[in-house]
Amino acid sequence: MRVSTRLSRPLRFLIAGAALVLVGMSAWLVSLRTPQTDLPKVALQVGDAPHQIEVQLATTPAQIAKGLMFTRSLLPDQGMLFVFDGGDTKRCMWMKNTPIALSIAFIAADGRIREIMDAHANSHSTLCVDGVQKALELNQGWFKANGVHVGDLVEMAAQGDPRWLLVSR
Repeated sequence: MRVSTRLSRPLRFLIAGAALVLVGMSAWLVSLRTPQTDLPKVALQVGDAPHQIEVQLATTPAQIAKGLMFTRSLLPDQGMLFVFDGGDTKRCMWMKNTPIALSIAFIAADGRIREIMDAHANSHSTLCVDGVQKALELNQGWFKANGVHVGDLVEMAAQGDPRWLLVSR
């Protein structure tokens, strides 16, 4: 008596389909653990002696939720600007899956920096500030090193170029 080890055609299709699903899911899982690199970028002009930085612009709930997760390093003048829906309210940030230390400037709708806080890498602690609409994340210590303080103003530059924002006192 001979035993057949060949799989039936429907079973072969089922196995091939399952393999494709597994490949697709693994690619999706890898994409969840990679930094966001496809966000629009804006240039910010900061301070009295114009210091230019380039930031990614996070505006959708998904972009805001992922933020700088899985980003292993930032160039000295790079970061992310979070623009939340609605007006001034309590906003909280955390550093889950963010392996670099950052400083966060919380900015009100009127453009004034309300608070600057340091955030530790991979921390699950939340940093919350009332009365803000935006948050600007840069390498930890950037604001202090560049003379940017609470109360400084973030506004569109007089030139009217929407890519430029100005931070001043």
